[in-house]
Amino acid sequence: MYNPSKDMTYIMKIPEITCKVNCHFKDGWLLMRKHRLSDGLFFFNAFTHELIDLPNCGYYNGCVIFTCAPTSNSYLVFGLANNVNNKNLVAINTLRLGETKWETNHFWSPKPYFACSNKVLFSRGLFYCLGKSGSLAVFNPSDRGTLTN
Repeated sequence: MYNPSKDMTYIMKIPEITCKVNCHFKDGWLLMRKHRLSDGLFFFNAFTHELIDLPNCGYYNGCVIFTCAPTSNSYLVFGLANNVNNKNLVAINTLRLGETKWETNHFWSPKPYFACSNKVLFSRGLFYCLGKSGSLAVFNPSDRGTLTN
């Protein structure tokens, strides 16, 4: 792990996350995917070893990030998933603090496999989905379901 404010790198051995996939890291928290895709996502604090399981989404999020620490009153988890039967249909999955079920909104993508070929950034309240093909989509979570290409 790298702390840019102190220009320091940390190497840690954490047996609790062996065979897990790191999806996103922020504010000392790792958003991890369990080994099997059907097992879902969880937060892990690398310093306190606190673990927070998330409810199953029902979709495999090819790309998933979060806005701030899951202990914050305003955290939001954001995931993108392609439809299994139609690779141009993309699901936007969001989970807010206190919710027990993911909210899913769908949109049509001109390029197949949009979800797995993206880098997602969160800035100033918006999610920017940067596609490998040069595409840019913006999602405003306050509008839930509005995606701009």
